Amino acid sequence: MTELAAPDERTRIAQREYEGVDSLREARFDRQRMAAAVEAAKRAGTEAREWLWNAREAERTLGRMIIAAREAGDLYDQDHRTSSDTTLADLAISRDLAAYAVRLGQIPDGAWARWHEDVPEPSQIAVDGEARHYLGSESSGYERRRQQLSSEWYTPALIAESARRVLGTIDLDPASSEQANLTIKAARFYSKAEDGLSRRWKGRVWLNPPYQGQAGAFITRLAESHVSGDVPAAIALVSALTTDTGHFRLLWDYLLCFVYGRIKFDGEGGSSNTAGSVLVYLGPDRDAFQHEFSQFGAVVERRRGYAPS
Repeated sequence: MTELAAPDERTRIAQREYEGVDSLREARFDRQRMAAAVEAAKRAGTEAREWLWNAREAERTLGRMIIAAREAGDLYDQDHRTSSDTTLADLAISRDLAAYAVRLGQIPDGAWARWHEDVPEPSQIAVDGEARHYLGSESSGYERRRQQLSSEWYTPALIAESARRVLGTIDLDPASSEQANLTIKAARFYSKAEDGLSRRWKGRVWLNPPYQGQAGAFITRLAESHVSGDVPAAIALVSALTTDTGHFRLLWDYLLCFVYGRIKFDGEGGSSNTAGSVLVYLGPDRDAFQHEFSQFGAVVERRRGYAPS
């Protein structure tokens, strides 16, 4: 997990100061690492409460870094940028996560310290007690979605079978588990603990990214790996709620299947899916994808070569 004790990690994270855009990258990495530590503690059967607090502390620190970066003029909204501007999308930080983190970052230190003593479970932060004074009585959209998506949502077998027919075989699933791979049948997969973002991606890829602030990073990595040639072909299953994000802009030039209705995912909580989905094909055999996936939804591609008169 880490050589540091949980409280030591929390102290280090809390004391981080803004020193430029790299501070944002480090804060985002801290958050990812703390989430992995929580999962490792749960698997080991050890007490995870302190590590859960570390994850919340990392989110609060990320919020403070975003606030400082905006005040310094180092961070811009996606819709107002020049080629040299840094945006949340460039840092693989979703808008929802940023909004949630900023709200945590605005909480005074005294209130935060009291919650550490008084709140039984870190998941209650920002919805219980004094948090209402700073964050309002309702959970943010990101909080609600994070809670809804806390369980594993596995790809239905019918979609996985179609993906294998288009790709031939699946060499890698970089965001998976042993149970999920019983359906995907990838030659290799990376679990949450193995941190697929830190590993090499090679070959034909299936991706159903995690939706706890990491989807943007996984989609960005997939697009970059395809452009580099490491991933010659891939299919990704993404939420239709992300079409307004910076990372989804990387996908518009590929073949998109907007699924009819809502997918009922396998696994605990999967039947509660309340959003539409998009299947994205990155690869050379576009006709095969259209033929296979038209059964699930409308397959579209961006119109090219149009010049207004």
